[in-house]
Amino acid sequence: MFQGDRWADAFMAVCGDHAAEGVDALKAFVPPLSRLHGQVSGNSYGARVESMLRSALGTSGPGVEYAVRFVVLLIRRGCFKHLNAALRAVEQRLDAKNGVLTVNAESVCPLDDALQERIKAGLIKRYGVREIRLVSQIVPELLEGYRLYIGTELIDSSLKGQIQKMAKELHAAGVFSVAGRAGAASDGGFR
Repeated sequence: MFQGDRWADAFMAVCGDHAAEGVDALKAFVPPLSRLHGQVSGNSYGARVESMLRSALGTSGPGVEYAVRFVVLLIRRGCFKHLNAALRAVEQRLDAKNGVLTVNAESVCPLDDALQERIKAGLIKRYGVREIRLVSQIVPELLEGYRLYIGTELIDSSLKGQIQKMAKELHAAGVFSVAGRAGAASDGGFR
């Protein structure tokens, strides 16, 4: 089983003050490396990828060097297929270190700038972070409003969510308990 958190912790510890540079390099590596098909592993393949990355780099520095070594180590340990997961875990560590909170937002249509700013301001106040990174996705099934995913927490301000919440509360209160009536649905028509 891949231990993304352990890999991310190790990357952050090794990079130290050069973590942002290392993350930028990893992000640059992912697109060309994702085109490598099949099971990529072994020392010889790691050496070829290392050579390819070094020749393709236009810049260098400690963070870039750590990123190259990180990718090569993933290959040599047979974990290359987890490069994207490792990158996500490293980004989360760097964001936490820099006071950045990533929030996944789902909405029926794109959120306008004013609403995005209100959401960000409220979340900054609530979580005490320096910055909010809002990642948006269009989800027409919400009917109206939006949902925010912050780690494992959900803030549901969608019409669909509000309807589901009301139905659940009405069921819990027994409002739709119509037992004994012929042809009446015991669930009040809500599913």
